[in-house]
Amino acid sequence: MTRSDVARLRLHNQRIAYATIEKASDVVAWLGAVQAQDYLEALWAVGLRMRNAVEADVERCAYRKSNPTFRRLHLQDLPLILLTHF
Repeated sequence: MTRSDVARLRLHNQRIAYATIEKASDVVAWLGAVQAQDYLEALWAVGLRMRNAVEADVERCAYRKSNPTFRRLHLQDLPLILLTHF
């Protein structure tokens, strides 16, 4: 497998090479969670995987804490997360 093959597979498997998801919340659910040091980087990571992404739509999905780290979990994953952390 060449480096080019690896790069192509990573872009495909991360849904960067083809954006088929319509809603930001569905992107976050597919990823499991989104975290970045910079808020705009987190928005970009979600929007990159969306079809026809608009910043305002991605921002509506975001939960912004007072610290610079952005975290967003899908509510349907919360019971599993609580179960594994306690």
